[in-house]
Amino acid sequence: MMLKYHENWEEQSIIDEMKKIKDVYLEPKMSKKYKNVISDYYTSIYKGKGAIMMAVCRGKISEGLDFSDDGARCAVLIGVPNPNYTAIKTVLKKEYLDKCPLYNEGAAKDWYE
Repeated sequence: MMLKYHENWEEQSIIDEMKKIKDVYLEPKMSKKYKNVISDYYTSIYKGKGAIMMAVCRGKISEGLDFSDDGARCAVLIGVPNPNYTAIKTVLKKEYLDKCPLYNEGAAKDWYE
């Protein structure tokens, strides 16, 4: 989804407009590029004109990084990061909701959506 937005925004020159205000970074797919992107991002924040990071919830950048103080002033989420549909915890919760007499029919579907 992130890549689709980025590609669409590049085609419409929206990324170019954003870059006039802040440097724009994209979470890399390849782990070996991760350190360079993060380093460049923080350099832009603290020594440049500021930065925008496009990243994925539960991706490399969203886990274990501290975006306190000037590290991030705003977060925009596009789409809600739902639990993995086939993860054991998700499957078990759906089974429980479907079987439990305290819940209405379709409770598991409603919970996941």
